[in-house]
Amino acid sequence: MSTQEPPAPSDDNGEGPLLTFLGTGSAKPSSRRGESAIIVEWAASSILLDCGAGTLRTLGPDTDEALDALDAVWVSHAHWDHFGGLAALVNAAARRRGRSNEDVARALKRQKRDDVKPPLQVLAPARVAAFLGVALDVLGAPPSGYAIHAIADQASSKIQRGPLSITSIRVNHCREAFACLVRCDDEEWAVAYSGDGRPSEHFARKCREEGKLVLIHEATFSDDDKAKALATKHATVSEALRMAAEANADCCILTHISQRYDGVLDVDDALVAFDGLRVRAASVATLYDASAKCERAVAASAKARREARKLRRWDDAPSTRRLPDVRGRL
Repeated sequence: MSTQEPPAPSDDNGEGPLLTFLGTGSAKPSSRRGESAIIVEWAASSILLDCGAGTLRTLGPDTDEALDALDAVWVSHAHWDHFGGLAALVNAAARRRGRSNEDVARALKRQKRDDVKPPLQVLAPARVAAFLGVALDVLGAPPSGYAIHAIADQASSKIQRGPLSITSIRVNHCREAFACLVRCDDEEWAVAYSGDGRPSEHFARKCREEGKLVLIHEATFSDDDKAKALATKHATVSEALRMAAEANADCCILTHISQRYDGVLDVDDALVAFDGLRVRAASVATLYDASAKCERAVAASAKARREARKLRRWDDAPSTRRLPDVRGRL
């Protein structure tokens, strides 16, 4: 009987997947935050969660390598800041892994068959899937380079694509809006992503069924703007933190921050994501303190810039009124 211990998880000795935040803002992009896009990388597989406008150009200096590494793309709902860059990215990926009729003809002529990468798997709500199919047809993307799957419009649905297990969970935001739980075979950590929406007990319950878990949750509004969160069916910072507690998450990252805020103050129990953040799941909690200090510094700096602009506008404004004569009369 063998006494060998089981092999360690391949996600970098149990440190969890590598999370790369390409876009962390809500709705309209700004110079500080782009539209939603997150890459989750395990040793054996990787997936892109949401694909806002401009995602393709944020993949880094070696775009081709990043496209080749992707196994799947998952889209949470049919709002442009979550799928505006999908057609461009899938088209680029498909052209690297698919085969057009011309490619096949050239291969037959040379009597040589090149290695072909597997098609990029795309999971999206039905409306997004339908849009993508038409867009890729117009763009002329080789059909063998991608596969589109419509997410079932039900409370929760699970799909297995290669080593990736993806559970989509319906949330309260718009028609066919979903959160997701993603796990890679033989890996210790799972990733939960809220997409957009109000806090969901069903989502929290699904999260509690996992082992080690990193929760990525939207925190569009500050607590002072809860009325706006209710009206637009988004979450506040405190609601996102409460979801992390209810989900028994090992760590929490806040994203989808409204562009109206210069910083998210007084967040001590989560890491506030920023564009370009790359972090291992096991390291997230160790960065809470540094994240809080950075957010306060960003807010203080922005406040100082606003005050300076006000002073410049006052100094540059032409005088439109006479100053009172305080010299008195002789």
